[in-house]
Amino acid sequence: MLDRKIRKKIEWAFRNYDTLKEQGADYIVALAEQGITPMYGAVGSRASPGNPTESKGIKAAEHNDMLCCKVVEHTMTAFRWDMEYELIKMFYFEKKSRTRVCERLGVSERTFTYWTENIMNYAYQWVQEYKLV
Repeated sequence: MLDRKIRKKIEWAFRNYDTLKEQGADYIVALAEQGITPMYGAVGSRASPGNPTESKGIKAAEHNDMLCCKVVEHTMTAFRWDMEYELIKMFYFEKKSRTRVCERLGVSERTFTYWTENIMNYAYQWVQEYKLV
Protein backbone atom coordinates (compact mmCIF):
# COMPACT_ATOMS: atom_id res chain seq x y z
CA MET A 1 0.00 0.00 0.00
CA LEU A 2 1.26 3.44 -0.92
CA ASP A 3 1.55 5.38 2.31
CA ARG A 4 2.53 9.01 2.68
CA LYS A 5 6.19 8.32 3.51
CA ILE A 6 6.72 6.17 0.41
CA ARG A 7 4.83 8.64 -1.77
CA LYS A 8 7.15 11.44 -0.61
CA LYS A 9 10.18 9.31 -1.53
CA ILE A 10 8.76 8.61 -4.98
CA GLU A 11 7.95 12.28 -5.54
CA TRP A 12 11.47 13.16 -4.38
CA ALA A 13 12.87 10.77 -7.00
CA PHE A 14 10.78 12.48 -9.71
CA ARG A 15 11.84 15.97 -8.63
CA ASN A 16 15.51 15.00 -8.35
CA TYR A 17 15.69 12.73 -11.39
CA ASP A 18 18.55 14.65 -13.05
CA THR A 19 20.67 14.52 -9.89
CA LEU A 20 19.96 10.83 -9.38
CA LYS A 21 20.84 10.09 -12.99
CA GLU A 22 24.13 11.96 -12.63
CA GLN A 23 24.99 10.20 -9.36
CA GLY A 24 24.16 6.84 -10.91
CA ALA A 25 26.38 7.57 -13.90
CA ASP A 26 29.22 8.63 -11.58
CA TYR A 27 28.76 5.40 -9.64
CA ILE A 28 28.99 3.33 -12.83
CA VAL A 29 32.15 5.15 -13.93
CA ALA A 30 33.74 4.61 -10.51
CA LEU A 31 32.71 0.96 -10.61
CA ALA A 32 34.15 0.53 -14.11
CA GLU A 33 37.43 2.16 -13.13
CA GLN A 34 37.70 0.12 -9.98
CA GLY A 35 40.19 -2.72 -10.42
CA ILE A 36 41.40 -1.46 -13.79
CA THR A 37 45.02 -2.20 -12.87
CA PRO A 38 46.09 -5.56 -14.28
CA MET A 39 47.22 -8.19 -11.83
CA TYR A 40 49.40 -10.43 -13.98
CA GLY A 41 50.27 -12.77 -11.13
CA ALA A 42 46.60 -13.55 -10.58
CA VAL A 43 45.73 -14.50 -14.17
CA GLY A 44 43.78 -17.76 -14.15
CA SER A 45 44.07 -18.23 -10.41
CA ARG A 46 40.80 -16.78 -9.27
CA ALA A 47 39.49 -18.60 -6.22
CA SER A 48 35.85 -17.59 -6.53
CA PRO A 49 33.69 -18.55 -9.51
CA GLY A 50 32.14 -15.92 -11.72
CA ASN A 51 33.02 -13.13 -14.01
CA PRO A 52 34.19 -9.82 -12.46
CA THR A 53 32.55 -7.86 -15.28
CA GLU A 54 29.22 -9.55 -14.58
CA SER A 55 29.65 -8.86 -10.87
CA LYS A 56 30.20 -5.17 -11.58
CA GLY A 57 27.14 -5.11 -13.86
CA ILE A 58 24.99 -6.65 -11.17
CA LYS A 59 26.32 -4.18 -8.60
CA ALA A 60 25.55 -1.27 -10.94
CA ALA A 61 22.06 -2.56 -11.68
CA GLU A 62 21.31 -2.81 -7.97
CA HIS A 63 22.44 0.74 -7.19
CA ASN A 64 19.49 2.62 -5.65
CA ASP A 65 19.99 5.84 -7.61
CA MET A 66 19.83 3.91 -10.86
CA LEU A 67 16.78 1.96 -9.73
CA CYS A 68 14.99 5.17 -8.75
CA CYS A 69 15.74 6.53 -12.22
CA LYS A 70 14.31 3.36 -13.75
CA VAL A 71 11.10 3.85 -11.74
CA VAL A 72 10.77 7.39 -13.12
CA GLU A 73 11.60 6.28 -16.67
CA HIS A 74 9.11 3.38 -16.63
CA THR A 75 6.42 5.69 -15.32
CA MET A 76 7.18 8.32 -17.95
CA THR A 77 7.00 5.67 -20.66
CA ALA A 78 3.65 4.37 -19.39
CA PHE A 79 2.08 7.82 -19.58
CA ARG A 80 3.95 8.97 -22.71
CA TRP A 81 0.87 9.44 -24.89
CA ASP A 82 -1.42 10.79 -22.16
CA MET A 83 -1.91 14.22 -20.61
CA GLU A 84 -0.37 12.86 -17.42
CA TYR A 85 3.00 12.91 -19.20
CA GLU A 86 2.75 16.69 -19.54
CA LEU A 87 1.77 16.92 -15.88
CA ILE A 88 4.88 14.92 -14.90
CA LYS A 89 7.11 17.14 -17.00
CA MET A 90 5.67 20.41 -15.76
CA PHE A 91 5.07 19.57 -12.11
CA TYR A 92 8.06 17.38 -11.28
CA PHE A 93 10.76 18.36 -13.78
CA GLU A 94 10.00 22.01 -14.52
CA LYS A 95 8.74 22.47 -10.93
CA LYS A 96 5.69 24.49 -11.92
CA SER A 97 3.04 25.07 -9.27
CA ARG A 98 -0.08 22.95 -9.07
CA THR A 99 -2.22 25.94 -10.12
CA ARG A 100 0.04 26.74 -13.08
CA VAL A 101 -0.05 23.13 -14.30
CA CYS A 102 -3.84 23.06 -14.04
CA GLU A 103 -4.10 26.31 -16.03
CA ARG A 104 -1.70 25.12 -18.73
CA LEU A 105 -3.38 21.73 -19.13
CA GLY A 106 -6.90 23.10 -18.76
CA VAL A 107 -7.88 20.71 -16.00
CA SER A 108 -9.38 21.13 -12.55
CA GLU A 109 -7.44 20.64 -9.32
CA ARG A 110 -9.51 17.54 -8.71
CA THR A 111 -8.33 16.06 -12.02
CA PHE A 112 -4.76 17.05 -11.13
CA THR A 113 -5.06 15.15 -7.84
CA TYR A 114 -6.58 12.11 -9.57
CA TRP A 115 -3.79 12.05 -12.17
CA THR A 116 -1.01 12.42 -9.63
CA GLU A 117 -2.55 9.56 -7.62
CA ASN A 118 -2.51 7.37 -10.73
CA ILE A 119 1.08 8.35 -11.50
CA MET A 120 2.27 7.64 -7.96
CA ASN A 121 0.41 4.31 -7.80
CA TYR A 122 1.99 3.23 -11.08
CA ALA A 123 5.44 4.28 -9.88
CA TYR A 124 4.85 2.43 -6.62
CA GLN A 125 4.35 -0.80 -8.55
CA TRP A 126 7.86 -0.36 -9.98
CA VAL A 127 9.22 0.52 -6.54
CA GLN A 128 7.86 -2.81 -5.32
CA GLU A 129 9.25 -4.61 -8.37
CA TYR A 130 12.75 -3.28 -7.67
CA LYS A 131 12.32 -3.91 -3.92
CA LEU A 132 13.12 -0.31 -2.99
CA VAL A 133 10.78 -0.47 0.03
